[in-house]
Amino acid sequence: AVLDTDTLPEALEFTGFTLFGKIGFTDNWGLLISYRDMEDDELLIGGEEDFYTQIGIHAAYMWRPDKRVRPHVKFGIARTDFDAEQPGNPTLSDDGVGISLGGGLEAGSQRVAFFGDADVTVVSLFNEDFGIVDVTLGIIFKF
Repeated sequence: AVLDTDTLPEALEFTGFTLFGKIGFTDNWGLLISYRDMEDDELLIGGEEDFYTQIGIHAAYMWRPDKRVRPHVKFGIARTDFDAEQPGNPTLSDDGVGISLGGGLEAGSQRVAFFGDADVTVVSLFNEDFGIVDVTLGIIFKF
């Protein structure tokens, strides 16, 4: 993931994990629910460590050009909780809800498939607008 704003000298890069859940309402429309837990890739000045968690809810439209490839687009909202910890100082925390847009692709059988998903969330944290870009790759197991 990449987190950026106009006042940062460079974007912050994060890694972590994402859990997805999907509920289908029709063959094409569904609801995606996601949880992300991310940590900054590098140690910042003074030993600062940055973390964020994000819960997203998206309406999704999935095309089914054939049974093995299923692209989708999604739009919704995401709540972001951000923490910056620096040894010897109080933790800085803020949270916000923002608009989130994205898309992705599933490839494989209906039971097990590889997937790629990307989204952009714009959220206000610490009185600034942040753009958060998340890219997720994984395997889907359907029950």
